[in-house]
Amino acid sequence: MSDREDVWLLKNDFASLRIGRTGACINDFRMNGSSFNPLSYRCREEDYNTVNPNTACYEGHFSGIGRWGVPSAGEIRAGIANHGDLCSRLWTADRQNDGQLQISAVSEYEGLRAEKTVCMSRHAASYAVTDRVTNIRSTGRLFNMVQHPTLAPPFLSAATRIDSNGTAGFTQTGNYAIPGEMLLWPQVYAADGSVADLHNLAATGNGIFSFRVDAASSVGWLTAYSPDCRLLIGYIWKRCSFPWIHIWVSAGDNGLKAVGLEFCTAPLHLSYDRLVQGPAHIMNEPVMLYLDAGQSFVAGYESFLLPVPGNFNGIKAIVSAGEDYLIYGYDDDFRVHLKQVGVQL
Repeated sequence: MSDREDVWLLKNDFASLRIGRTGACINDFRMNGSSFNPLSYRCREEDYNTVNPNTACYEGHFSGIGRWGVPSAGEIRAGIANHGDLCSRLWTADRQNDGQLQISAVSEYEGLRAEKTVCMSRHAASYAVTDRVTNIRSTGRLFNMVQHPTLAPPFLSAATRIDSNGTAGFTQTGNYAIPGEMLLWPQVYAADGSVADLHNLAATGNGIFSFRVDAASSVGWLTAYSPDCRLLIGYIWKRCSFPWIHIWVSAGDNGLKAVGLEFCTAPLHLSYDRLVQGPAHIMNEPVMLYLDAGQSFVAGYESFLLPVPGNFNGIKAIVSAGEDYLIYGYDDDFRVHLKQVGVQL
């Protein structure tokens, strides 16, 4: 499927998708004939969290399976990386054919078996992923999961615009406290305590900004638009699977380095030993899940690329309608019917 042994390559008539065998990171998604890859993020060694020496493969879109964020001190000593051990495991292909791939990996550390099915659309620059994660131990365990698509330059710049159906939100503080009053998307509390707007990423400073997905919608969605590339990337998932949106902003002296478009089961970026000491729910959503012995967590999402005009003003709404997603821009004349991919294996 690829002339490189460390990746799998999927293609259709519109786009190509590259998946790394270590961590199953989706590290390249681009339109055919285009040089722009929104998922070009690569975590450099100096970017690793010095609190946790256990490194993993954080590239492009990676999946934090079993947890969101930093393990406990004991788990770190046992070798668990941030976002879970499966980020550093070597995945194997169980089944593959034209435009479709099924891969899996096992973490004895976590007691989890993960299966990922990827299917390219036959109709558009889009693909679908379904993850099945099974507790292979004879005892139950706490569980969370995050999908972590990560943007980087040149797609990412100060002009990149993010839209979503997030509602009330807060800034992560590293503890249970939610600072100040709840703000509504796209407003956030910036690093200096002022109120900033995620439509102006350069003004937020570094941080993780969290929002509850609109409870009135059956789906959650996130999009990012690069005016420099005239390209939009988007993600759609069932709200019941991932009720939280988290925007991770990492900036340096020379501007934005990375922005994570995360969708997640968990509202708080904390280890389990800390989560069990705090509230059981945030905004009526559980802070963690429980995976019984032999139980599986199954969730999926679809991602797409759209070329957009130079006067594009962002996405206003995405709704599920039968076999299509209807994508509405803030401009009345921008409307796209995107056929849902589903999993065709």
